[in-house]
Amino acid sequence: MALNDPNYDSDVMLPMQLGPRIESEGAPCPLPHLQGMIAAARETRDWAAGLLAQYENTLSGAKVPVPATITAHSEQLKGKLALADVQLRAGIDLVGQISQEGTTPELQEKAEDSL
Repeated sequence: MALNDPNYDSDVMLPMQLGPRIESEGAPCPLPHLQGMIAAARETRDWAAGLLAQYENTLSGAKVPVPATITAHSEQLKGKLALADVQLRAGIDLVGQISQEGTTPELQEKAEDSL
């Protein structure tokens, strides 16, 4: 709805804060679920990168000097996106190890935590 309606007003505060992750005690997260988490993380990352690009394009087209606080905010967002990229890459690598070599409880937990 919000994508097509510039006057959309959410009834919840955005961004939403996620609650604590619920662990599956005694059973590892199934590989298809981990792969789904990777797909969702990639989609979310691409969406965030697109929003950041729009933000930077708007700043570069500004007719007045951009305040230092806004420039710092943009740099902070780029840093957060870069950190998320590293974490996603680590999770993808760990899931690859699980799918190719089998798993240990420790490796499984690391993969889940990275994603």
